[in-house]
Amino acid sequence: MPRQVKKPSGFAEEQAEWEAPLPERLDVKVGPGGRVVIPAIFRKAMKLKEGDQLMARIVDGELCLMTPEMGIKRAQRMVRESIPPDVDLVEALLEMRREEVADEFGDG
Repeated sequence: MPRQVKKPSGFAEEQAEWEAPLPERLDVKVGPGGRVVIPAIFRKAMKLKEGDQLMARIVDGELCLMTPEMGIKRAQRMVRESIPPDVDLVEALLEMRREEVADEFGDG
């Protein structure tokens, strides 16, 4: 019987399939110099390799780590959600630029 595959949630829009479900949480210890080891299953889910850079921030008292790529995806999603679906941003920008040029050089 094939193993059931579960996709992790919350790490990236394009998820790899995993053979084991991701735990909701794992306990970690703070080591010398404030170092914390990210558990392997979480590193794998985030597609992290040694030397990769992460962005860290505090949100509601929690330490959040995010890859720059995930930060970009989150920002893109926020923009997508705030723009009405019938608005063409490229056309809106071009129209604004046309108006600026018309104001600067006249309508003629």
